[in-house]
Amino acid sequence: MCLSHSLPAFADWQGNITASSDYLFNGVSQTLNRPALQGGLTYNFSNGVYVGGWTSNVDYDEGTKRELDGWWGGRAGIL
Repeated sequence: MCLSHSLPAFADWQGNITASSDYLFNGVSQTLNRPALQGGLTYNFSNGVYVGGWTSNVDYDEGTKRELDGWWGGRAGIL
């Protein structure tokens, strides 16, 4: 089961929040079959560059409790 909500685009910000019964990656539970709370935020600059991040709770049964991912990029116009 998964409940997800994307925040409306306020100016140059975009965000999302997800609550799920398990966090799976390539079919493998990242939370030992427990619920996950996830969220992401992206900022879009007027010149086409964007930066963002995403986080989720994890449990690999070895002490790691949080996954943090970041990204950046740019958009180019198509002629």
